[in-house]
Amino acid sequence: MSLHLDRRRRPLASFVGILIWVAAARGQQPVRLGLDDCVRLALIHHPRIALAESDIRIREAILDQARAARYRPQLDFSLLGGPVPSATGSPYDPSLRTDWSDFGAFARVELAALQPLYTFGKLEGKADAARSAVDAARFAREQALNEIRRDTERLYCGLLLARDARVIAADAVDRIGKARIKVRSDIETGGGEFTHIDQYRLDMVSGEAEARAITLAATEATLLSGLKAAIGFAQSDDVNVKDVTLGMPARPQVDADSAARDARLARPELQQLRAGDQAMAGLVRSARADAFPQFFAGGLLQYGFAPNRTDQRNPFVWDNYNFVRGGVALGFRYSFNVAATRAKVREVEGERGRLLAQQRAALTSIEVQARTAAQALDAARQRTDVRTKSAALGRRWLMAAEADFSLGVGGTRDLVDAFQAYFQSRVALLEAVHDEYIAQAELDYARGVK
Repeated sequence: MSLHLDRRRRPLASFVGILIWVAAARGQQPVRLGLDDCVRLALIHHPRIALAESDIRIREAILDQARAARYRPQLDFSLLGGPVPSATGSPYDPSLRTDWSDFGAFARVELAALQPLYTFGKLEGKADAARSAVDAARFAREQALNEIRRDTERLYCGLLLARDARVIAADAVDRIGKARIKVRSDIETGGGEFTHIDQYRLDMVSGEAEARAITLAATEATLLSGLKAAIGFAQSDDVNVKDVTLGMPARPQVDADSAARDARLARPELQQLRAGDQAMAGLVRSARADAFPQFFAGGLLQYGFAPNRTDQRNPFVWDNYNFVRGGVALGFRYSFNVAATRAKVREVEGERGRLLAQQRAALTSIEVQARTAAQALDAARQRTDVRTKSAALGRRWLMAAEADFSLGVGGTRDLVDAFQAYFQSRVALLEAVHDEYIAQAELDYARGVK
């Protein structure tokens, strides 16, 4: 039985996994999940998913702001009201004074618009940078998904390893228990075939096996708790894995060169760095544009009304309470801070150069990681083959030692040696199979397989 994730059944497995999770959450029924189910649920409910989605929404909001600054006018609206002393009469009357004994209300409304026309790439560069930042955040989410897949497979396979090893330890206790009964019976009846040393030897081996079983049970519980947290279940939910043992894994072709090639094309970290480089290129364009003037169109509309003050119709008389003013205009703005602009450009170019250096370093590291993962998987497969042969030999040794012990021609020392060799070889085989699953998961991660 192979536990390797079947990535071809993603839509169906995802749908089935969601149904399983909903049914368990509502009915609190026992749920037994396979590896596919756990991975699909982890890709939906893992806490890191919400963090990655939040980063994407933040970058998208920044992109909307950049687009609005480029293509939509900046509109400002204000409304002001309050008390004002009365003033009535002609502006040509030299005796006219403000009447502070008579107050009324005034209102003032103002609408201003500013639309950039040509900025030599300043706003466009910021928009391009924001768009690339969104892509980078999405690739970061893909990286998180790949890590979640790998970590979930680790938890799942580790849980099966602990369970299988605990079964082996229990089997050891049971087998040794039969020999202990025979030795104790011989000692009690005075048969003379065995001594207390034989009894102590078997008791000690049995105690070691029981202690190992307790440790493995605690490890299994810890891994199950971690798996529940990863797939979105509460710790009190009756959830467990449905596979009862680690089967021999499938063995697709392994090639270090193709693994490195796949990693160069598919690893989201590299795509994230490429998107980051595009974002920095946009910021460089925007910084360079600060050396040029910014052309814009503007509009203004103002209205004020104070009924207790005489409305002055003379255009040369400025009235700050009764008026209607407005107009449109073209203009440009230029900053003469040339030194600061050049320094800013050098800063952004330096940041981009640093990012390019990180990209080259990451490419080399990822290729090495993919090759190393392929080589590690090949070594894990070889170890599994060797451990399989060793476990078969250990089983033969134990069967022969048990037969000799039953016939009275073998001592407890030979039996204990055979027990220890057999159970160690079985656990070693389990660990080798587990390591092969983990090595395959590491290779899938290193290649960027989804």
